[in-house]
Amino acid sequence: MKSFLHFFTISVFSCLFLTCKTGVETDNLDPQNLYAVTSFISPQDSIIKVYLFRGRPLGVMLRADSALVTNAIVQIKSIDGNIDFSFNFDEYRYEALNLGKNKIKAGQEYNLSIKTKDGVLINGKCLVPAFAPKIGKITGAFINNDYEFSVSMSTEKNSQYVYYQQDMKFSRKLTIGVDRPYLQFSDRDFVFPKEILPSSDLVTNGIIRNAKGTEYCNLIVTVSNLESSMFRYLKSYNNYNNWAINTGGLLPNFNEPQPIYSNLTGGIGIFAGFNQVEYMQKVK
Repeated sequence: MKSFLHFFTISVFSCLFLTCKTGVETDNLDPQNLYAVTSFISPQDSIIKVYLFRGRPLGVMLRADSALVTNAIVQIKSIDGNIDFSFNFDEYRYEALNLGKNKIKAGQEYNLSIKTKDGVLINGKCLVPAFAPKIGKITGAFINNDYEFSVSMSTEKNSQYVYYQQDMKFSRKLTIGVDRPYLQFSDRDFVFPKEILPSSDLVTNGIIRNAKGTEYCNLIVTVSNLESSMFRYLKSYNNYNNWAINTGGLLPNFNEPQPIYSNLTGGIGIFAGFNQVEYMQKVK
């Protein structure tokens, strides 16, 4: 799924610049000896992905191509056996197909094991949530050129962390004089993971601006149950990202940057599981 792709390489570099909370003592560690990992796994992904980067010496520009680690031994282990990874040079990541004996299963625990060429061992553990959220119904109507909609959903017992996303597909053929469609959130709380009570029924609203001016338009809703470590990681990353955005303005940011959460040993970053459902509704 593409839902969390934007967190992969960006979050890895954030960890290299801003130390994650981890078992690694980084204060006196040369940056070039620091490894950063990001891997989110779910039953719905067609490919299991692991991103691995290495810090660069002080004074050297950190670039994706120079920081890549391509020769590590990467495995994910479970009660069903080991999943072996190979490096995809086109996508800058380690990959394994999520099928057959490698299939990621809901409610199961997985262990990430990475051994670098210089002997560094990086380990992580995650538990894939047992259930995906349920989308009840999507209702909506056109108000002039805009499509206003409401989405109802529910989470299973013990599913405390939910990530909600909206997207759309539309025709490039637009009515003359009408602007390109775009999504507008009405409920900002659902843009980022929010801790909720177990077994909650949720309703959120949104608007597709200028939806009537395109030949066709589909609304895509994705809702994910996250394990707690993934929630903590995304929340800390979001806090860091907001801090960085608010630091370059005219008004100084007096808040100290906080470490990004990590659940790895031997390196920094995240290995976590999620379980999601995706629904597409025809708007026009």
